[in-house]
Amino acid sequence: GRTIAHARVLADECGGDAIGFEQRYEAIAKSDAVIVAVSAPDCVIRANELKPFLTARESKIIIVDMGLPRNVEQACNDIEGIEVCDLDELAMKAQTNMYERRRCIAAAQIIIDAETRAYLEWLQALMVQPTIKEMYAKCNEMVDTELLRAQKELAKAKGKALSKEEQAVLDALKGSLVSKLLHGPTARLRAEAQSGDSSYLTTSARYLFGLDTHPQDVQAYHGGMKENK
Repeated sequence: GRTIAHARVLADECGGDAIGFEQRYEAIAKSDAVIVAVSAPDCVIRANELKPFLTARESKIIIVDMGLPRNVEQACNDIEGIEVCDLDELAMKAQTNMYERRRCIAAAQIIIDAETRAYLEWLQALMVQPTIKEMYAKCNEMVDTELLRAQKELAKAKGKALSKEEQAVLDALKGSLVSKLLHGPTARLRAEAQSGDSSYLTTSARYLFGLDTHPQDVQAYHGGMKENK
């Protein structure tokens, strides 16, 4: 502050202490970090005046000179235990930190992209697996209906019930038919689920096979997501 009275008002607001300008060297010697920002035509912190106050000092003091022109004499940097940073050094450190942050942003973006892809693949798999299960269930139901009709027709033609061997042949035919019919579509659904962009295929499969718009498991999942939000 320009006056000690004004400085005390600010110090009281911040929970600090205000001291007279003539006590600056004593205060610096008791501090770990000092910011100097004074509107002055010449240096207000000089090496030969500061050095006598540092005799009992063991740890380093960081002095940040915010003045233009400089408030802290360059020779202060030569005093053991004193490190002076001016605006040029701060700008250089800020630029270095900016480069480092940009480098970290690029690395973070790689992680984000990878996790996003993994999440989308997981979400697609969540949709695909119930859909495949329902496709098999529906085909099995249809084949069961047709086989039951065929069994009745065969039994009627023979005049007696089918033997265990004949029944086993029909059961094997059922499993073979369903597997062969669904192998291609389900294999493609599983493969596309890994791309993280296969919802259109899952939706199309459910439409073509006459299933619900979305698997029940996915509806429950999305409902849970909305509740969490």
